[in-house]
Amino acid sequence: MLFARDRESGAMLSATDFLRKYGPRNVRGRAICPVCGCALHLHGAHSTKVQTSLHHPDGAACPAASVGARSAWMKVLATRHDPAAARRMRAWACRKENLARIYAVCHALCGRRLSSDTFVRLCRLADAIGLWGYRGLDPGVLPYLLVTLDDLPAMEGRRNFPLRIVLHKRRGAGLDDDDLLRGRGGAELRFLFADTGKEMSWAPVAVPDAGFEARVDHAWVLDPRHRPLLDAIGRCCRHQAHHGSGPRSASSVGVRKSVP
Repeated sequence: MLFARDRESGAMLSATDFLRKYGPRNVRGRAICPVCGCALHLHGAHSTKVQTSLHHPDGAACPAASVGARSAWMKVLATRHDPAAARRMRAWACRKENLARIYAVCHALCGRRLSSDTFVRLCRLADAIGLWGYRGLDPGVLPYLLVTLDDLPAMEGRRNFPLRIVLHKRRGAGLDDDDLLRGRGGAELRFLFADTGKEMSWAPVAVPDAGFEARVDHAWVLDPRHRPLLDAIGRCCRHQAHHGSGPRSASSVGVRKSVP
C-alpha cells in the first residue's frame, strides 16, 4: 500500500513521506495500516526497480494486504540476485583503484564528510540485502545506492548534521527497469535532514551523474599520506572474504574504529 497512518502524529502519510521522516531503517512500528491496525514495513526504498511502498507482515489476513503476501521485495531479491555476479562485483569493487573511486563518490555525495566506519557499515548493509548481486547492476551506480542504505551521522566541520539520502524514482522517464540499474537515468538522489525529514537546499543528483563525478577527485584517497584511510575502508573487503556476497541477516553488520 502507498499510504498509512503515522503512529506518532496520527496523520496519513505516503510511503515516501515515511522514508523521508524516519529514514530507511526506522519505519517499522511507526507506519500503521488504517484498515487492520497492524505495523507495516517499508518496501523498495533502495531499489530503482520498484516503487517505494508499505507492506503487511507475511500471511496478514487484512483485505488491504497484497495477495500472496510473502514480501514482494524478497521475490525481487530471489529473481534478481545472481551469486556469481555478486562475487564478480565484490571482487571488482575491492580493487584498490575502484574502492578509492567508490569511496570518493560516496564521500562527495555525503557533503565531503564520510567516516571509514560509516562507509564500511554501508558496504555491510549492502552485503545483508545482496545488493552486489543484482542482475544488470552497473558498477557506476554502486556509490549512489550505498549512500541510501542508512542515515549518516553528523560530523564535525563541513556537515555537522545527520544526513538522509533518498533514492527518488522519477515517473514517466520512459525507461524500463534494467535501464535504471544500468545507469541510464530515471532516478535521482535527494538530500534531507535526518533528524527532521525536511528536504535540504542541496540540488538533486542524477543516478549516475557524469557531471557530478567529473568534479570528484579520488586520487587523494590513494595518496600514501592517506594510507590509514585506505586500510580502514578496505576492512569491508577483508570482512567479505570470510562471509560471502549473498543476502544475509542485517544483525550481523558491525563496525570498528573509524578514520574520517
